[in-house]
Amino acid sequence: MISINTREFIIRAIEILVTILATYFAVYPLHGKPAFIIEVLIVPVLVLVLCELLHAKYVIVPKLENYITTRDREEQTRQQLERLRLQMEKMAECLLSGEIAPRLVSLIIRMLGRANAQVSAAELDDVWNQLTWSLSKTYFATNYINYEHMYGNTRSKAIIATQRAKMLAEGVTVSKVFIVKDEDEINSTEAKKTLALHRNEGIVDLFYIVKTDISNVLGEKLTITDDNLDFGIFDGSVVLCWHFDKNRKIKGGKLFFGENEVRPYREFANLLKAVSKKCP
Repeated sequence: MISINTREFIIRAIEILVTILATYFAVYPLHGKPAFIIEVLIVPVLVLVLCELLHAKYVIVPKLENYITTRDREEQTRQQLERLRLQMEKMAECLLSGEIAPRLVSLIIRMLGRANAQVSAAELDDVWNQLTWSLSKTYFATNYINYEHMYGNTRSKAIIATQRAKMLAEGVTVSKVFIVKDEDEINSTEAKKTLALHRNEGIVDLFYIVKTDISNVLGEKLTITDDNLDFGIFDGSVVLCWHFDKNRKIKGGKLFFGENEVRPYREFANLLKAVSKKCP
């Protein structure tokens, strides 16, 4: 690939050569005619204008594009470093204040540097599992994702069993609110299987609410979207959100920690538990 400097030299050389040749062939047949002086001046000027346009297109524009690209990359790097710095400061504050269990440090560090601590669909079960093992006090979760997609695999069932172990061994309290599209859904076969899975593990604080009723209790606590409707709060200090598509199937997630980010979820959870109905 020819470098920009080499390309510029070649174009400049072509400019000179073309100007000389164009002038010669334009002037030669006109020698001795009245228009000689005018055309001798016009032809080189036109040729030079054309060459300058070519120079701008093939030299100046690529240089400008390269400069803009480099500047944008530098700005993106600066923003990433600033985001990482803020996240590190936040994590340090959370650790010092006892908001985050030390055993979660490796998980949090792994998420740092990502845009908003995004979690891929493939990583979600692993992150959920690590957060569950870190529990020492409370776990609250909402569930709007397709039941079979959420709980129909071996890994999810193992995590539910871990929640039971935490309840028995460490006195962790576990409660969940199932968000349904209508009253009939909570009595569906899929919902009954999911409720049975939890109850068989001793998890009985199970509630439900119709999705359209949520706005009546939400107030200004949290702006609900499909990216934060399904979430879990671990010991009141870390939030894991499950993101889902139009079919209510998991497509990824996001991790939140730090008081300012977690508080809205805690407040919403308290409101939701207060108005939800006990599952049948």
